[in-house]
Amino acid sequence: MKKLTLLFIAALGLTVPVGADQTLKRPNILYIIVDDQSPFDFKFYNQRSQLDAPVIEKLAAEGMVIDGAYQMGA
Repeated sequence: MKKLTLLFIAALGLTVPVGADQTLKRPNILYIIVDDQSPFDFKFYNQRSQLDAPVIEKLAAEGMVIDGAYQMGA
């Protein structure tokens, strides 16, 4: 068991690139998942919405909003 653990740790260490460029800027991705809420509750989809969510609205204004996502119901 101990050998298997050491082998796993060694294999995991080989997957990490040594000397990788740390200045590479990766995108930040934020998923907001809610249950039983319409996207039209937010003002960035519906200007007449009564919901006040300033932080989510600021994120949408400064980032990207996906308006064509679909899911197959459960």
